[in-house]
Amino acid sequence: MCRSSIAAAGFHGGTGYPMVRLLALVACGTCTVIDATFGAGSVGEITYALDLLRGMRRGMIVLADRNFASQALLAAVRDTGAHLLVRVKNSRTLPVCARLPDGSYLSRMGSVEVRVLCCEITITTSAGARSETYKLVTTLLDPDCPATKIVRLDQDRWGIETAFLELKSTILGGRVLRARAPRGVEQEIYALLVTNQCTSAS
Repeated sequence: MCRSSIAAAGFHGGTGYPMVRLLALVACGTCTVIDATFGAGSVGEITYALDLLRGMRRGMIVLADRNFASQALLAAVRDTGAHLLVRVKNSRTLPVCARLPDGSYLSRMGSVEVRVLCCEITITTSAGARSETYKLVTTLLDPDCPATKIVRLDQDRWGIETAFLELKSTILGGRVLRARAPRGVEQEIYALLVTNQCTSAS
């Protein structure tokens, strides 16, 4: 089972600077960037996420946060043979089509058949522990894959997003990109991705 996460980052220097939106498909086990796409910050994340379909393979489980809870993206990922696991808002109502023994249930988002899991997550930080209720949706319908395992998969995404912040905080150091022309910006972002790849592998 290959686990990958869609991670998003924006490169800018505060007010007055143009922003580049970057999305990457990152392997959960190694933090390796499988594929990446970027462009104007005015373009939405779902649009860029569709570019990452080319890096998805049959049997891959793709993890994403609730910004990617789109019926169109669920269908597109499913059609590659991969599965999408995404958090949705707790207030989102999804019909119960069939209940599974592990407490999850089958539902639909538009034309896409999905499995819904409601779970309580305990988050522990230096400030203490707190519990939150999450609602997860996945195209992984196999009842032999228990809900507890799927919930643990979503927790892998948190680690990936933390690691991906290195592009902005550690490698980029919070500064703006040096390049000023579009072609130079493109080259610099690819160089940052290569640098991140090398440091992740070391």
